[in-house]
Amino acid sequence: MPHWDSDTEKITVDYHNIINKKKRPVCVWLTGKKGLVVQSLLAVILFFMGMIVGYLVRKNVHETYIRSNVTCAEQVTSDYNITVGQQLRRTIELENIREDLKLITLEARVPGTLTGQLFGEKIRKWLNNSGLDNVYMAPYNVLVSRSGSESSSPVPNSVQLLNNNGTSVFKCNTDNHPPRQLVMNPYSFFSKNGTASGDLVYANYGRSRDFKQLDALNISVANKIVIMRYGKVKGVDYLKVLMATRYKAKGVLLYADPADYNGPGVKNVAKTWWLPGNAIQRGFVGRWNRGDPLTPFVPAIDGMYRINSSDDLYATKIPVQPISYDDAQLLLRELTEGAPPEGWKGGLNISYNLSTLQNNQTVQMDVFSKSVQQTINNVIGVIKGTVESDRYVIIGSHYDSLTFGAVDPGTGLSIFLELAKKFGKLLKEGKWRPRRSIIFAAWDATEFGNIGSEEWLEENKKELSTRTVAYINLEAAVTGNWTFSADANPLLRQVLYEATKVVLCPDPGHHDLSVYEMWRQRLPIVPGSKDQSKPKVNDFTKVGDQLAFNYFIGIPAMDIHYTYKRQLYKLENYPVYGTALDDFMYVSTYIDSNFTVHKALAEVAAEVLLRLSSSNKLPMDCSDYNKPFEVALDYTERYYGKRIRGANLTLDYLKKAVGNFQESTKRFQKVFSTLKEPDNFTEIIQMNNQLLQLPQAFIAPYSRTPPTGTTPLSSFSILPRYNPSRDAYYFVNLQYAIDFGPKDIDTWKNKVNFTLSVTTAAIQSAANILSDGVLNRT
Repeated sequence: MPHWDSDTEKITVDYHNIINKKKRPVCVWLTGKKGLVVQSLLAVILFFMGMIVGYLVRKNVHETYIRSNVTCAEQVTSDYNITVGQQLRRTIELENIREDLKLITLEARVPGTLTGQLFGEKIRKWLNNSGLDNVYMAPYNVLVSRSGSESSSPVPNSVQLLNNNGTSVFKCNTDNHPPRQLVMNPYSFFSKNGTASGDLVYANYGRSRDFKQLDALNISVANKIVIMRYGKVKGVDYLKVLMATRYKAKGVLLYADPADYNGPGVKNVAKTWWLPGNAIQRGFVGRWNRGDPLTPFVPAIDGMYRINSSDDLYATKIPVQPISYDDAQLLLRELTEGAPPEGWKGGLNISYNLSTLQNNQTVQMDVFSKSVQQTINNVIGVIKGTVESDRYVIIGSHYDSLTFGAVDPGTGLSIFLELAKKFGKLLKEGKWRPRRSIIFAAWDATEFGNIGSEEWLEENKKELSTRTVAYINLEAAVTGNWTFSADANPLLRQVLYEATKVVLCPDPGHHDLSVYEMWRQRLPIVPGSKDQSKPKVNDFTKVGDQLAFNYFIGIPAMDIHYTYKRQLYKLENYPVYGTALDDFMYVSTYIDSNFTVHKALAEVAAEVLLRLSSSNKLPMDCSDYNKPFEVALDYTERYYGKRIRGANLTLDYLKKAVGNFQESTKRFQKVFSTLKEPDNFTEIIQMNNQLLQLPQAFIAPYSRTPPTGTTPLSSFSILPRYNPSRDAYYFVNLQYAIDFGPKDIDTWKNKVNFTLSVTTAAIQSAANILSDGVLNRT
């Protein structure tokens, strides 16, 4: 009988045994010379049948992992394929993105409601139909915020001006305008409920300096309602409320001033992309934006300890309500005392006086918001990798919204869904499978404090922190059509540069340029200079799902988007952010009418995803960390060196660690750039792993629960952050320890010393990771 050796794929036929084995002839055709010929032919047929069966068996066993005409050696050394990238980009259809955005924005997708749950199921169905390897729901039972219209009171929150006998002079419009039955009434998420009334004080942006300035002018906010404009405190409006609470205010009104949300000199906003006077911006004001407030640092799943929700540890201490700038103008016009300091006047046609309503009038606000526990659902889709299936590249977009959410998150979500379809199509055709696994993650409850992504990270922290290559965030992905822009960890700059170079610019007058070239011209690395050697990659400028990946568990992250001309329009956000006007018509009329910008951004995201998941050498350059650390060290010396030395402390060890890290990155990158497969396969895997370990070094210990005798750090990460007011990077933990540390000098010194030690040790450990410090220390 033929013998098949599965290891060598050889078939051995014992012809002698076949020919000479004596059996009773069953047929004359098998005897004599004629029989010998027939038996030989049968042996040959059996041989080829064995070959065919062996091939089919092997192909069937390995078809998930190995392409039919590629050897194992070739598969192990597989690399990013530019042809696959071109084919993938050609398949991206702007009409698909347009139609998906229409479906996404039919109604609000409020976390924990039936509508939100049904939309999560719809996304699961879309991802399943895309042809991904696995799609599943990740549910969590979390605390969410509800507006007055859904609480025990049948009426929405209200704000009114009362005369001295308690009669209403006028009521602010806190219903949706124009009337929208499919979105939530305007409210501030996680505001305390209740009634507050009193005189009115204008506090500009509600920053610490603004309240100190009111103090200097002998204007008290105690037992009064404070009205403040959105902006200047990026993404954390709770800090405004916190300042008002510290100064003993009774309630807070927030509004979007036209100076911050409309262009300079804009008067007529009708039928434009600017913010109209009757629109109301909703927003998060809770005191905890790190996931579910009832289960801090553990996932909100069955069996976990939960803080008693009646403890009210998450909501603001005073009622908060947003209003329109038309209504803000009517209230502010009634103030009679206190000329506004420089920089306090907005874009309304009023004097912006600071205090004292005329004729003993008062403002009364009734807030009926409440917090309830509900189930939210993330939707996770998976494409399993070949050689390094235990390495993950994650792309995510949240799908929840309290309004129609066309720009945020609809533009990002529609691109996300198109990418899932096209990557799934490649799988179905059998033409491609990534080297590393790709995870598509649709987050729920981002609007309530990034709850969905945070809970998923908390549940899978150990696995994700050691296996994830990068996270790509698509949220408010198309806020304008001026240029591509990115907020990113320095380790991801190179892949952004490479990906944008192969995608054509969508600007009608510049189709001859790449996205990279237009980005470099319009957002150069040094704004206002002639240095256009590289485009500027920003530090993270907004709160979103990307922050927990980058700063909480040490996964390099990016948020990519197309934006408006920020140099000209110095806006706090796109004009109708958080309002009921953020709908499909707004995007298709005023931002990207033919959806070519959406398509270009989808192509960039596809290229980033392909290169990170398929390149044998990770497209990263660790020396891109050097400039931020160098600038942060200089910043610390310039602004805090004297105070540190005055406390008998030193920056010498921090300087040495930064120097060691810079030298390690240069040596590492010099070697890494020369490696090629297949000759350096082992070295490439090893150095890829070092790059993945590097961001872990920057996660600080004891960020919330330090050992006895020390105090918490303000941030989980010691990575330098960018300070736009001084155009410089700084060490956030160190600055907070010095500027906002304990008043007692000895306690202050201990905190600064501890923070210096943690920062220095983290940077040195990063240097050791790149230089194999345990093995090579002298």
